[in-house]
Amino acid sequence: MPIRETMCFESVYEECLRLSEGDKKRIIFDGVAAWMFVDGLLAGESYGATPAKLDAEMPDVPQNDSLCIYCYSSTVLPQFQGRGLGKVLVAYWNGLARGSGFTKVAGHATDPRIVAVRSFFGVRFGAVHQNWYGTTRTAHYYEGDL
Repeated sequence: MPIRETMCFESVYEECLRLSEGDKKRIIFDGVAAWMFVDGLLAGESYGATPAKLDAEMPDVPQNDSLCIYCYSSTVLPQFQGRGLGKVLVAYWNGLARGSGFTKVAGHATDPRIVAVRSFFGVRFGAVHQNWYGTTRTAHYYEGDL
């Protein structure tokens, strides 16, 4: 998938949380990514990489666990939300990650809907961060088995 065509997902986030095309490409190149289409339209994406491959150290995340993948983002565009697509997207991405040799997932869920989706898949929640990177979002750190 050409990264340029996926930049629409960045608009869902506050400016300080948006990735540049180059940064997103680096994460995806070293990690696992999935895109979802509905009726031929790009509707969702999920991607991540091992914490050691990320440019910045993420809070709470074990940095040297090569069997752990950090889910950097799972996003369904607003016009496709409310259809249960988040569960399908995360299930598919989890399977890709597992098939790539990862046995654990970690991440920070910053939307109550993705907290619910990740809960559905049995993750354990830990630290909670208010005002995530200067936004009004609350980030819930999670980890779980794939």
